[in-house]
Amino acid sequence: MLPVLYNTTKNNKNLQLVFNVILPNEGVTLATVQKQLSSKRLKSVLNSVKETFIELSLPKFKTQSTYDLQKPLRTVNVTDVFDVSKAKLTGISPSQPLYVTKAIHKAFIDVDENGVTAAAVTAIIFGSSSALPIEKIVFNCNRPFLYLIREKTSGLV
Repeated sequence: MLPVLYNTTKNNKNLQLVFNVILPNEGVTLATVQKQLSSKRLKSVLNSVKETFIELSLPKFKTQSTYDLQKPLRTVNVTDVFDVSKAKLTGISPSQPLYVTKAIHKAFIDVDENGVTAAAVTAIIFGSSSALPIEKIVFNCNRPFLYLIREKTSGLV
């Protein structure tokens, strides 16, 4: 696994976002890795990552996803806002009763030679020089890989 750290600010809060790349060993499929990647195992792997210098080869790619949040919100008992008779959104519109008909989350990732762009967040990977020779570790994503973005302080993925 390769984490790439970048900082951003949202609502005047500093966020430490990490773009993590999981490259399965040769001959291991993404499906196998996904089956083995429980929440507990992912946390263990993320906590064991050590900082080092690498030579990264990563293809350019863009992805975009849209998620309907109504079902996950209902799962955690956020239900009244979806019910016209129970929603109390007077802080938004005191005169006209409102309720939520849809909750949609849209996200995009753009990875290129300039870094990682996620929504309105941009990461730039810089090199540094040192008087001491550094062992070069090559991380070549020349086969299918998984990625995730995690907020470092909270651990949220």
